[in-house]
Amino acid sequence: MKEKIRLLFDANILSYDYQKTGARSGIFFVAYNLMKELTKYDNIEIGFYVKPSNILGIHKFVETNSEFSNIPIICKTTFITYFLGLLEQWKYSCRKLDKKDNFFKKFVRFFAIRILNFSMQYNFVSKINEKELSKWNIYFSPNQAPPKQILTSDNIHRFVLLHDAIPLALEDYFFNMKIKNTWFRQLYDTLNGNDYYFANSEYTKQDFIKYCDKLNPEHITTTLLGANENFYPVKDENILRSVREKYNIPSDKKFIFSLCTIEPRKNLIFAVKNFVKFINDNNIDDLVFVMGGGHWQAFLDLLDKELSGTNYKDKIIKAGYVDDEDLPGLYSASEIFVYPSLYEGFGLPVLEAMQCGCACITSNVTSIPEVIGDAGIQVNPKSDEEMIEAYRKMYYDNDFRHQCREKALERSKQFSWQKCTNIIVDTIKKVVSEDM
Repeated sequence: MKEKIRLLFDANILSYDYQKTGARSGIFFVAYNLMKELTKYDNIEIGFYVKPSNILGIHKFVETNSEFSNIPIICKTTFITYFLGLLEQWKYSCRKLDKKDNFFKKFVRFFAIRILNFSMQYNFVSKINEKELSKWNIYFSPNQAPPKQILTSDNIHRFVLLHDAIPLALEDYFFNMKIKNTWFRQLYDTLNGNDYYFANSEYTKQDFIKYCDKLNPEHITTTLLGANENFYPVKDENILRSVREKYNIPSDKKFIFSLCTIEPRKNLIFAVKNFVKFINDNNIDDLVFVMGGGHWQAFLDLLDKELSGTNYKDKIIKAGYVDDEDLPGLYSASEIFVYPSLYEGFGLPVLEAMQCGCACITSNVTSIPEVIGDAGIQVNPKSDEEMIEAYRKMYYDNDFRHQCREKALERSKQFSWQKCTNIIVDTIKKVVSEDM
């Protein structure tokens, strides 16, 4: 195919770069790395599409990431657009941080959220000039539903990357399907048999086919994700010592590391509870558990309730948000990475840990086996016995743990953003050529 692909990339998730919150998590890094790879193709012209409320955020992203400075931003820019962008930033600035809240923050959140929802529901300022829109023949979204104007455009082939079917598969998340303006509900409502989709694992593909009979299975292509090239085994003692000091990890202790959002499906209470039982039953004093990620006060209260009566507080370190540049050092310095999630569309932290040569304990459910293979220990994420036995094996068997590290490094080589993007681009080329 010789014709140049003119690809409109939905960059809304990239506009959250300045927010060190859950919005800047796995899907953000998927979008970021796909963009980095797509810019390497000479036959692809790229434009950034964003909704008006994210216009200031995407400008900040481009300023911070100069490699994308030549990519045009496709958004109707007006005074209202600028105002919505300010509202989005005010909403972020006035977000609730555990118990730190006040009337002013509540008022700003109430005001900002409702105006932003109203503008999104009626889509009254986001239309792109039709002449501008006609320049593009491909729309690609790394996670969100195509906007109404794209959905009704006859000259654009639409491709969306599917990450997981959690709101469909887990009862605790069904409320997301009842609220029309949640991003997943909007995505679900636009799923159809004519557009094309990429699934980040075979499990994700089969789950969407199972829960959405509108989809055409032949229009869903599986493309496994990669991990950022910055994840590698860190051997520099100065870096390893520095990350320990930064996150208050005692220099004389080994540590288990976890990295996740604090929500029930991540199963962190299960991991910590069984860790405490393991070290108490075996009188282990040289091992601590480091929790990386956001920490809601409700979660900490639940942890205290779950572990009441046990001497654990000096064994649990709440690292909180971990800066990107510190992750390779934490993965590399840890004895074990633990990720016993109940449901994952892919499980990117597991691959990141493996690429750093970390021994992993993960779940044996959903997509995670596709990632870890035989490079670590897979456990039933509801079995206390299996989790404790995994801790025992990793802690006491040094040879086994070393083998897991070597296998993890070797298996991680099977995944890359280049492979992932090649599949996406080849599929797009095939679809476009068949339509010519």
